[in-house]
Amino acid sequence: MAIDDIGYDQRMCLTVTGMPVKFTLIASAAGVFGESLETFATLIDERGIQQGQDKVLQAYVLSTVVNSVCWVEGAAQELFEMCGRASDPRVQSLDPARRAKVARLKPPAPTIKKWETLIAELTGTPLNDTAPAVSEMQLLLWLRNLCVHAEPWHLPSKKGRPEDVEAALRSKFTLNEFPGEAKTFFPHIVLSRGCAAWSFSTARQFNRYALDQLGLGSLFGA
Repeated sequence: MAIDDIGYDQRMCLTVTGMPVKFTLIASAAGVFGESLETFATLIDERGIQQGQDKVLQAYVLSTVVNSVCWVEGAAQELFEMCGRASDPRVQSLDPARRAKVARLKPPAPTIKKWETLIAELTGTPLNDTAPAVSEMQLLLWLRNLCVHAEPWHLPSKKGRPEDVEAALRSKFTLNEFPGEAKTFFPHIVLSRGCAAWSFSTARQFNRYALDQLGLGSLFGA
């Protein structure tokens, strides 16, 4: 495996140029973001990317991976903001005292931790981290981290090691048919059309699961 085949600057370039529409995740944008992301993930198939355009494919798929995680994180961030608006009709079903407490909290940095905090504080029950939707989301986060972040993956105690993520992902979707000359799993083989569809589906299923725990149904386009 050659995780560093794509350097930091190239990773950022792929992330920025791969998505044809610039999205800014701010309050009240998460629902529109999810709808647009679904359209974008579908377009990857319709573009008919062929052999010789592997860098283009990688750029589009990596953008979908990164922005799928952004959708989940942005939805959580927006819900923290909504709890601070007492008159917001979308959260009136939640206990007012619990909403007020959440509004005073500083959202934690990790993506899933944000939702753990929201669910625990708003319902009094913990997020089930063994639920399939949560496990899949954790796998998506590990994939995002491997493609974007510089991490000391050689540490044997580190969760989300490349070999573990590769083993888990190989059965999730069809891999890249045109990986280019390098043909390493990260990032060349894994960044396929199937990976893009799986990334969006995983984010949507997690949002649906988390929001169902709060009784908020299909909020944010989930």
